[in-house]
Amino acid sequence: MDEPDKIDKLVEQKIGILKDYDFFRYFMDADVPDNKLFLNNLRSPFRKGLRGRGFTKKELELLEHLTHLSTIPKDKRYGKLRIWLTAELSSEFITFNIVKNPLSKDLRGFYRDVYQRVFPEEEQEDLSTFMMYVGREGMLSPITHYFLKNEYGDAIRIKYYLLVVKIRGVIVGAAIFYTLSTKKLSFVILEYIVVFLDDLREIDSLKEFATGKYRVKIASALLNRCKSIAIKDAVKYGPGTLSFIMAEVNDPVKMLKQGVLEEDITNPVIRIRLYSQVGFRFMDFYWTQPSLGEGKEEIDYLYLIMMPFTKEWQVLVDPSRFKYAFLTYLATWKGVDLKKDRAVLRMRQELDTRTSANRPIKLMNYFDLKIPNEIIKACGAIPWKVKEGLKN
Repeated sequence: MDEPDKIDKLVEQKIGILKDYDFFRYFMDADVPDNKLFLNNLRSPFRKGLRGRGFTKKELELLEHLTHLSTIPKDKRYGKLRIWLTAELSSEFITFNIVKNPLSKDLRGFYRDVYQRVFPEEEQEDLSTFMMYVGREGMLSPITHYFLKNEYGDAIRIKYYLLVVKIRGVIVGAAIFYTLSTKKLSFVILEYIVVFLDDLREIDSLKEFATGKYRVKIASALLNRCKSIAIKDAVKYGPGTLSFIMAEVNDPVKMLKQGVLEEDITNPVIRIRLYSQVGFRFMDFYWTQPSLGEGKEEIDYLYLIMMPFTKEWQVLVDPSRFKYAFLTYLATWKGVDLKKDRAVLRMRQELDTRTSANRPIKLMNYFDLKIPNEIIKACGAIPWKVKEGLKN
């Protein structure tokens, strides 16, 4: 029997065993799965039973990451489960590691081999800053975030993550993100996701992975792992359901108009197409990144993008609901006065006006943006510093 056939047979066998459990069938078939119930049922008695039915230690560890399936419509869950298990059980090309030790080799490897090569020098943070983030999360997070609240008086729990991805041991990227949870809402802020495959071209056994197809696969796999991590935080600190992932990405139309297009590091048109491919949508909302301190300017050539998971955040978003998320997010920013900052005041006014007029925020795909051909051609003519990067 060929190796792919063996893997397919193994995947179907594992799914068949999992289907014997009521809580698993409920999780897969429910319109809105109960993530807390699912995670609770993954504990000792269940694991012991699965060990007796042939599940390995690695396979048992993977089960908690099935929570990402709760963000997928129920009619597509089993198909996604088969794809995910095939990749995970065969170790097809990818492994993950959450960096928890500030002295980790993975942190240094990511910083040296990916981060410093993809980000321009003027945008780079020092390695010591990354070490501080990782160390603070591990030791001081409960203390530093104990008194953090949003404007509505709800306590906010924030968790910072650096998730490194490798192909057969070679670091090819990472997701840096944090989860925000209140008693009403849990969501993810994706600082950036970066995939860099250039080095694989120099390794004969890994050349096949240095393609655009795998760049999308790796980005999707990173996002699935982010979702499973965030869902556990939503269960522990929030309402139990993950609502969305949110991020910023450069708008090539505004960048060209402002004369800053060539300051980007990769083609912004290709980048936003990739984000659209992996499930992000572009918000019909005039987002401006507020000034981050004295002497620093606002940035208003960005799209705010969202990957939605629940009905309340699909296609049309209630502006009053988004205002809660918006102010929860900005409450975590240091040095931004939510009552006086010019950019924040303008965005609050827009949300209030939309609420009064009952005008929702639209979530658009890449083709809805209708980027003019001259912008696409202009971007294609620029010799970008990095060809294989994917970052927001």
